[in-house]
Parts: sequence; C-alpha cells; structure tokens
Amino acid sequence: MRTVGNSLHQELWVPAEELATFNQHIQGPVRFTEAWYGPGYLGPDTSLVPLERQLLALFEQSSDALSLLQANTAVCLFNSAWWSSTPASAQGLNPSDHLRLLDRLRHAWVTLHPTWPLPVPGANRQTDPQ
Repeated sequence: MRTVGNSLHQELWVPAEELATFNQHIQGPVRFTEAWYGPGYLGPDTSLVPLERQLLALFEQSSDALSLLQANTAVCLFNSAWWSSTPASAQGLNPSDHLRLLDRLRHAWVTLHPTWPLPVPGANRQTDPQ
C-alpha cells in the first residue's frame, strides 16, 4: 500500500513487471464501493456529451436504457456517483428529472449487472495538508 496525496488515500501499487502475475490471481470482478471526484474530474473519454450533460444524454438518445448502458458501461460505472452527488441544476436538470434519471440508471444497471453494484458517492472527509 502507498499513501497518495494524504493519509486517507491509500492505493495498492503493483510493479509493472509483476502485473501479469498479479492479474492472474484476481478472482471475480473488481468492485468500486465509493467514489470521490476532484474539481477537475471530466470522466472517461467518450463520444457522449460533456460529463455534466451525460446522464440526460444517455436517456434522451433512446428509450432502450439497457442497450445504452451496455454500450456505455465504463461511463456509467465511473460517473454514476458524480451524477448522484452533483446538483441537478449543474447538470441542466430539474430535481425531479434528476431523480427519475438516476432511478432509471440504477434499475437498468441492476438488470444488466445484478451482482455488480454502482459505487456510491464518498462521504466528505477532512484531508490533511500534503
């Protein structure tokens, strides 16, 4: 384990030459349980609109949420907690549409990935100075 940034953030570091062996020992899927986003977070590269408009764009493009989630699994996995924790107005949504779209995302995700939960937004934590 290495401390990255401050004492609350620790990561497992695997040297590049040991990565293939390490990966062979992983059993089951890797799960994200919580997510924290810095002020400059943009999300993974995607052909979708910018991050703050993606939740709406995912569901405007088609009524078939399952196929959209299948095509954008990484985007949904990495950004879902950001969409949940960022105010509706910052995403161009009113609060009721925001909740409706998040609910639709969660239901579609559970249908596709019943044993792979979406991460939740991390709690606000005090951080030490670096």
